[in-house]
Amino acid sequence: MPYVSSSSVINGIDAFISNNNGVRIYVNCLTIANSGSVGSCHYHPYRFVASDHVTSLHNPHLNLYHYIFLAAILSRLSEKYNFNREINDSRISREKVLLPSTNTGLPDYAYMEEYGRQVMTEKYRQYFNYLKSKQWHLKKSPGTNCAEAIFLLHSGLSAPRLHLPLMVDVGDDDLDDDDEGNGE
Repeated sequence: MPYVSSSSVINGIDAFISNNNGVRIYVNCLTIANSGSVGSCHYHPYRFVASDHVTSLHNPHLNLYHYIFLAAILSRLSEKYNFNREINDSRISREKVLLPSTNTGLPDYAYMEEYGRQVMTEKYRQYFNYLKSKQWHLKKSPGTNCAEAIFLLHSGLSAPRLHLPLMVDVGDDDLDDDDEGNGE
């Protein structure tokens, strides 16, 4: 099981542990590093154990895209805190962050979700283009282009003709000339 600490890299994962007894297990939440890489914020959709050098933030009404948006906003706290002025629960509870709001003044969760979806879609495109640049070919169902596959996979919608992309290593001679990394 991942052990999350105050690192700013690899989603804060410091190690993997096998002890599940007597430890608090978290899932689907953000962590903010209190020390070390102070203010580093990561989203964790998986089960993990956290060190006492991070604070976990969880709201059962938020989804992946809300958390992605909030992680980016909360990471800005790293500019305010440092190794000599660490974040603690008291300081976090006094923090105010600016969020997009609706006309009624409430947080605009629909906007945050859409923005998070766009960020993830762009990251998926970058990932697929990287794979293609490294001579990996994505096998897909006939009639499904890469952008459509990304949207359908990411949106949770299902399409009868869509199968999860399968990455297959191919040689130079197996790539078509029109295969320029545009996802088509």
